[in-house]
Amino acid sequence: MAACIWPAEQLANALGAERRGSGWMALCPAHPDETESLSIWKTDTGDTGISCKAGCPWGTVIDQLRDRFPDAFPQSNGRKSKGKIIAEYDYRDADGELLGQVVRLDPKSFRQRKPDGSGGWTWKLDGLKFPLYHLPDVLKVNAIYVVEGEKDADALRAIGLPATCNPGGAGKWLKHHTDALAGKKVCIIPDKDEPGRAHGHKVAAALKGTAASVRIIYAPDPHKDPAAWIEGGGTREQITEAAKSALTWDGNAPPPPAGAGLDPRNIIQIVKGELPRMVDEAEIALL
Repeated sequence: MAACIWPAEQLANALGAERRGSGWMALCPAHPDETESLSIWKTDTGDTGISCKAGCPWGTVIDQLRDRFPDAFPQSNGRKSKGKIIAEYDYRDADGELLGQVVRLDPKSFRQRKPDGSGGWTWKLDGLKFPLYHLPDVLKVNAIYVVEGEKDADALRAIGLPATCNPGGAGKWLKHHTDALAGKKVCIIPDKDEPGRAHGHKVAAALKGTAASVRIIYAPDPHKDPAAWIEGGGTREQITEAAKSALTWDGNAPPPPAGAGLDPRNIIQIVKGELPRMVDEAEIALL
């Protein structure tokens, strides 16, 4: 049975979608969408095709749509199976008020939820735009490391470096995330795959002219992200030296090819420390 039993046009109308060519485009319910990225179309077999052009997992999109339109997305067994939650990441506003969570599920996928006002949670976001991860701490510092996911940000914070990320991972950076970093020195540490490098480049471009400075460094091979490299150990001096030695992003250089982590300017190695002690050093490194 197709995921959606409504005709494509009926679903498009329910979402207030705009006609584009032979299909429709609507705001994706699975991430804080500012431009229509949810594609809806009638397939060759007459079913309703659904895809998020921003990269949201298909199952996550269907779950969000099912919450809004249960009649259009019936479950074959009458039950929902979203997977087991194995990690929860709180997102708070500038005053520290809990707005929502990103949860990691097993099998691996991510979903967003918010408090329902009765001590529980709802998957219906109703247009909620998640801020940067750990926003209250972000606003307190003059220099910040921007990474791709919550696990990476928490790994950096655990060893004393101020770090943040946007919800949703690669390709989900929004204008209000840029605004939160106005006047700050930013060092981006992207994942070392093609989506990660493209995301890092996009974030750097968005921050140019808003942040005080922007630099990009990479973890060395064979590690693909900051969290993986931190697990291998390292020193405080090496990460601060990597940030200090990196060139200010000029807006023209494309993301480096695989293996760029071998460049001495791109090495990231870290050991445990305390955030208050590290903030000043992080700022010095990004001068």
